[in-house]
Amino acid sequence: MDHLFITAVDTEKIDALWPGVKGFLQSALDYSHGAMNIDDVKNFLMIGNLNLWVVLDKKSKKIRMAIVTEVLQHRRKKICRCILAGGGNAKMWVITSGHIETWAKSTGCDRLESSCRAGFEKVFKESGYKKLYTVLAKEL
Repeated sequence: MDHLFITAVDTEKIDALWPGVKGFLQSALDYSHGAMNIDDVKNFLMIGNLNLWVVLDKKSKKIRMAIVTEVLQHRRKKICRCILAGGGNAKMWVITSGHIETWAKSTGCDRLESSCRAGFEKVFKESGYKKLYTVLAKEL
């Protein structure tokens, strides 16, 4: 995975990169149970409420993965949360997440969280992540 590079995307570059990340993000949204749609994601990225990260393949110059984070300020903790990750796989996310961790620390975050399916828990655990809670939902 030495050929992979992760970088944050400035808001003014989102339109140019959108065709290359939209499909990855839509694949992640398919598991979000309707909380947002792809247009919501783009709008929140454009106004700076969410952050876009791309994993690039240095050899092919292609986008391999797109990640969306949000920063939440709670009363006692500032949390950077990965809310979408599409393309690649859990191992790719774990390998590249160190860059997001560094960025999150530099903005004063105390924790990096990721919302993911249960099957990813083992891969994340190997990198120091631990399960904090389970989310249950009921449609109203």
